[in-house]
Amino acid sequence: MPQPQGAELEAVRARRAELKEKYLQDRSHRPASTVRGCTTSR
Repeated sequence: MPQPQGAELEAVRARRAELKEKYLQDRSHRPASTVRGCTTSR
């Protein structure tokens, strides 16, 4: 599938920005992560 170009690319970028605004919170408003990382030793 070819990559979008021109007006189609701009539409994709605009939609991505809309979704980001709607669903993602700024880091300062998110709760702390509960993930502790990898605990296995190598």
